[in-house]
Amino acid sequence: MAFVIAPTPLDPALLQRALVDASSVARLREALARRPDLAWERQLVEAALSSGDDAAREALLGEPLSELDFSLERWDRVPRVCASVASSVGFLCATFAVIEALAMPADPEAGTVLGRVLAAALGAFAVGLVGTSFCAAVHLRTRGLAKAKVAAADRLVEQLVSLREATAA
Repeated sequence: MAFVIAPTPLDPALLQRALVDASSVARLREALARRPDLAWERQLVEAALSSGDDAAREALLGEPLSELDFSLERWDRVPRVCASVASSVGFLCATFAVIEALAMPADPEAGTVLGRVLAAALGAFAVGLVGTSFCAAVHLRTRGLAKAKVAAADRLVEQLVSLREATAA
């Protein structure tokens, strides 16, 4: 979930709101130049502010935006896979407990032991069900976040291009 919530170190929505004029763009470029760990942001800003025709700028912007899409989509299936694993492990452990209970010898005092084994089976199944529910909730939450992050990056690019055009005029 962390990779979807924060696919990049700096939030594009916050950057977009902070850029109000040419001086804020200049400060952002200076700050990005000092931070080697912000390569994606630097590449996006430089591509959006590049001089030249619109086709060249779109080509330069394609790489960082595609990289963002890939990083978000790469982790998209993980919560669903975790939900599947959690439910399968819950069923598997519950099945082992039931098999153990069925393999017990017939004994009048075994009723209490059988009850404990079946309670363990239900507990294992419940843990698997809780894990599945948690993973499904994470999946539903991150699905909307990924779309919001892409939209925020697009708005940041639009803001940078409009500020580049305003400073060039």
